[in-house]
Amino acid sequence: MSTSADLGDFIACFEPFTVKDNAGGKLRKAEFRSADPNGNGLCSLAELETWLLAKLITKYPKDKATGTDRGRDLWDLFRPSYIRAFNDAKDYKQDTGKVLEGTKTSTADDFVSFGEFRLFCAYAIIYATMYDAFSLIDGGGAGRGGDDRKIEASEWAAGWSQVTGHGFVALAAMTDEASAMEVFKSMDDNGGGIITLIEFCEYIKTAEVAAGSEIGLSLAEDEEGGVGKKWEAPKGEKVKVGGAGGDASTAPSALKRPKPVRDKAEGPKKEPSKEKADADPTAFKPLATPPARTSGSVGSSRAPSVAKRPVSAARSSRATSASRSRSAAAFSERGNSLLKAKAEEEEKRKRRAQIEENKWRLREERATKQAKEKAAQLEYLANEKARMDAARSQKQFNADREKAAAKARSANAVAALKESKAQAGAVARQHAKDLLENERARDQAAREMKQLKEEKERKEASEARKADVANTKFLRAEADRQAKENEREMSAREKERIKLRQDLDESRRAQDAMIRRQALESARQSQLFSKEVRDAEERRAFQEEAQLRKAIEEEEREFRKGTSLDGY
Repeated sequence: MSTSADLGDFIACFEPFTVKDNAGGKLRKAEFRSADPNGNGLCSLAELETWLLAKLITKYPKDKATGTDRGRDLWDLFRPSYIRAFNDAKDYKQDTGKVLEGTKTSTADDFVSFGEFRLFCAYAIIYATMYDAFSLIDGGGAGRGGDDRKIEASEWAAGWSQVTGHGFVALAAMTDEASAMEVFKSMDDNGGGIITLIEFCEYIKTAEVAAGSEIGLSLAEDEEGGVGKKWEAPKGEKVKVGGAGGDASTAPSALKRPKPVRDKAEGPKKEPSKEKADADPTAFKPLATPPARTSGSVGSSRAPSVAKRPVSAARSSRATSASRSRSAAAFSERGNSLLKAKAEEEEKRKRRAQIEENKWRLREERATKQAKEKAAQLEYLANEKARMDAARSQKQFNADREKAAAKARSANAVAALKESKAQAGAVARQHAKDLLENERARDQAAREMKQLKEEKERKEASEARKADVANTKFLRAEADRQAKENEREMSAREKERIKLRQDLDESRRAQDAMIRRQALESARQSQLFSKEVRDAEERRAFQEEAQLRKAIEEEEREFRKGTSLDGY
């Protein structure tokens, strides 16, 4: 079975950010700025989850007609896989272990940087695919109903065939139920009979890395520089692809973590000791000076012993000397090649050191630039504060000047006020007269309105009384009808109670007769036993009779209780 449509929509949203080309790099730069709101170059899990939600909502907006929010539904659907993508991506780049400013223990390795952003997008797709396969089996089918993030053996046996087409090596290797159950046992670390999402994802990751697949190569990229957080496959025989076991140690050498570059502070690299050079036949050894070749003249006083040797011995000596010369030349050539390779390696090391030095220089320049910007900002704030102080002083001066002008205006206003008081008195008297007339007119209108309102209320009250009378008649008729129905129902219940009482009396009489017969039978049989046996039988019969009477009384009480409840 292929992947779900939900996974297809999720992948379509984030696949463009995983492409390794110029267009993909530009997209990632723009989106990383969106995912990093504080601009510190590091994204937390919460910030990346918020970015994922924003992208899904933008691509799949809410349908106002149906109320369906496709983007948020997809985000909620695959949310359990985001933390696994985050944990793998944040370990990719090398971390110095330096605690970040403003935190207690957090380092850069606890966040995702821009260099790790592409891997986060790729891992979000890979782990969402893993979770999609997990959810198809969990709960017995597609959808999240009944999912508990755990797969039992019965669920695995019923749904393993649905996930073989998800593109993972470990899942594609399941061809029948037997091989599927072998994979289930390998995934179940503790043998508890269930598979958690963590065990499921770790098993698939181990299988992909061991097989060297494209997904495995991508999942192994986080091993190329993290400090102290190297991923290890689960212990034991975990991966069985195509029937063969394997673990993370079978991964190709290209996936292993490279050796760290030697720093200048570590000092010069030590030369191997003489013992190690002697033990290694491929190591370069300087050749000792070859012995001087003799002239070979018979009467020479420098080599008197040579004159006594035969001619064949002289030829052998010359051949040996020529062989040694050739060996010396070969060793010299090999030494030169090794020295050349060593020089190239030293040059590479110097280039790497230069690159690291350039990086530190760029960081220092960035820090200097930030310090200058901060100083400029502080200077701007100081200038702004001085400007505001000057503005406050000018404002106070203007206020004082306005206050003096107001006093002058007040003095002029007093004289004008006295002059206008006489005019205002006449105007006030005329105004009071007008107000009194208006008040009388308003009182007359209010009385008329009150009369109209009272008349309207009387009509409404009369209509309400008529309605109440009609309603009362209807309620009385309804009550009489209900009383008659209750009376008929009570009569039927009374008849039923009388019948039940008669049945109970007849049952009691039958039980009494049975008790008497049993007592007589017991008395007749007691004559055949001893006195002690008869006493025991009588006691037992008495107990049985008491229990029977008690049961009868209990039934009678229940009957009385039922009749009393019927009365209500």
